[in-house]
Amino acid sequence: MKYKLIERGKPGDLTAPKKWYASPVKIGTVTQKTLGREIADRSSLTAGDVGNVIQNLLELLPYKLIEGNSVQLGDFGTFRVSFSSEGTDTQDAFHTEKIKGLKILFTPSPDFKKKLLDIQFEQDK
Repeated sequence: MKYKLIERGKPGDLTAPKKWYASPVKIGTVTQKTLGREIADRSSLTAGDVGNVIQNLLELLPYKLIEGNSVQLGDFGTFRVSFSSEGTDTQDAFHTEKIKGLKILFTPSPDFKKKLLDIQFEQDK
């Protein structure tokens, strides 16, 4: 994976010396359609079949999370919902408007994470 070096200052401290940090180089975007075609080339499914499966996953995933489930996708990883809220002095004083910061968290499986940890880095010139 290619990276570039970017000089940045310390957030909130304009007097701090700037330092150089590595940043990944994005070479493009792989669309759902492209990914579907590539998966179809590696399987007995058509690109349309794969696209249909991916589309159904994308439609069902939010509903499963809203129901309170985590969604574990085999050797890919697990999706779950997290949020925070403002505190109240009593349970009766709490109302749902106090809930903030909704996040969708993804935890890669150990196998998936291991494949990413084998990455080789190269500076973009």
